[in-house]
Amino acid sequence: MSRTPRRGRRRTAAALLVAALAWTPRGIGQEEPAPGPAGSPSVEDRLRRLEELNASLLEQNRMLLDRLDDLSTKYDEVIRVVGPATGTEAPAPPSDPAVEPAQDLGMPPLPGPSPVGPMGEPASPVDAQPDAPRLDSVAPPPAITGSGRAGAIGGYQTQILGSRGEPAGQSSARNRPIEAPFSGEGRFPLEAFYDEGFVLGSDDEDVPFLLKTNVRMQFRHTGFDRSRLAWVDSAGIVRPILERNDFEIERGRLSFEGFFYDPDLQYYLNLDFDTDDQHVVIAQDFWMNYRFNRGLDVYIGKAFVPGSRSWLEGSTRTQFADRSMATTFFRPDRSVGIWALGEPIDKVFYRVMLANGFNTSDLTFEEINEQLAYSGSVWSEVIGEYGRGFSDLEWHDELAVRLGNSFTFAPGSPADIIFNPVSEQDFVRLSDGTPLFETGALAPGVTVEDFDIYLYAVDAALKYRGLSLNAEYYFRWLQDIQADLPLPVGRTRMYDHGYYVQGGYFVARERVELIARHSQVNGPFGSGQEYALGFNWFINRSHYLKFTFDANWLDAIPAQNSGPNYRAGDSGMLFRSQLQVAF
Repeated sequence: MSRTPRRGRRRTAAALLVAALAWTPRGIGQEEPAPGPAGSPSVEDRLRRLEELNASLLEQNRMLLDRLDDLSTKYDEVIRVVGPATGTEAPAPPSDPAVEPAQDLGMPPLPGPSPVGPMGEPASPVDAQPDAPRLDSVAPPPAITGSGRAGAIGGYQTQILGSRGEPAGQSSARNRPIEAPFSGEGRFPLEAFYDEGFVLGSDDEDVPFLLKTNVRMQFRHTGFDRSRLAWVDSAGIVRPILERNDFEIERGRLSFEGFFYDPDLQYYLNLDFDTDDQHVVIAQDFWMNYRFNRGLDVYIGKAFVPGSRSWLEGSTRTQFADRSMATTFFRPDRSVGIWALGEPIDKVFYRVMLANGFNTSDLTFEEINEQLAYSGSVWSEVIGEYGRGFSDLEWHDELAVRLGNSFTFAPGSPADIIFNPVSEQDFVRLSDGTPLFETGALAPGVTVEDFDIYLYAVDAALKYRGLSLNAEYYFRWLQDIQADLPLPVGRTRMYDHGYYVQGGYFVARERVELIARHSQVNGPFGSGQEYALGFNWFINRSHYLKFTFDANWLDAIPAQNSGPNYRAGDSGMLFRSQLQVAF
């Protein structure tokens, strides 16, 4: 129904009312004075009085027309949100003397405000004028009863853009649940709406189902100005240091999550497209899980090996454009396996995993050995509620502190890996950046074939009123190193260690954060360092629309990974400008 005809009918009704009142010898609520004795008002006085009353009535009806216009506008807004009525009329609002004549002339009853806005969020209440009828006096629509699980969609806790270390079903009350939209019936077979992601779901009691889709892109410009031309690794190979000045899509992610058959039977699929990985789309993460209770959530699939807190936090909420140099050097990667996580005690969390290996993300069974890897992490929010991410975007008015530690043991090593200086399969490097499997890395003409790896990490972090500090220290042991020829004494085992410490402070609350970081790696073949400064601009006060700039001084770094733009041996100034968009 268009707005113009409806307003025309209401204006016509009001005009008729004005005309009727203008010709009535007495006004509404006014008694005609009885003839009195001599000295009573003359005919002229009575006519003047009648004119005053008519002028007053004209003003009242003008105000009535203004109210009708305002109510018509609000009625159109409500219809635009909830759609036209489908045979079920809302109950009429209580009588209001100010608008009772218009209601008597056929004006339809006004519906109540919609419980859901156009994007799936609760609709903002319509502000009533001080003297206008109350729209919220209308009885609300019936509530969704859902299935026997009392509304599985409404109870599903989501964490946008993938859960990383804390999947959706394990989310705490700090994460807002999806609000299912009102469909006009007690149950709905299928609903589609938006709630920080595109949601398609059903509360059918036989087959409850939910699918949530998210998109994320990190668009980055990388510039590197080298301070020297080349470096020499421990095998004596001279390697050039390359400069950079280019744009890239570092992470192009399309993720799907939800549940099927049972709200506790959940799934997650994360597809990744990076321009620095030969423009190939891969399943970065994929798992199914069943949540027995708060203390036990069991998973099967492919995901992070939980060997580092910074690694488990994921790439969405990093404080810099990417993780630190030390984290990149020591951390494990993804692997296929079985794992469990939970919160058995209030604010005490764990995650344990039995995986194919330390770093077997995209390897086939011919490329890995027969030994499985064991990894676990335990952490606690010892003071307050720390939450997710390293920046104090939530602005904690009270101190929040988190402590944790992680351990990983992976016997053996991937077999038959061919050296490629860009490949991330060659994950183990010496403290000067030389790949461990390179011939001559530990001794001239000798090639390493096997080893055991142990990694232990301890971490601490705090947030308070816009200030955040976090750090992690890494200890790595390579044991039982075997090669095709005898190794020199002292080369059958190796110990490296390193750390990062970083912090930030919001100079504009929830908007602009200044950040700083230092990381270092130490070992028997040398050491490398990183110093970084930068800022974050949270455009919509979230990580989902964020601009980051950082400047990093690199000094003989041993880490190599295309994600954070580190290349082993680099020395010089690294600049990164990144826009992250997620929805």
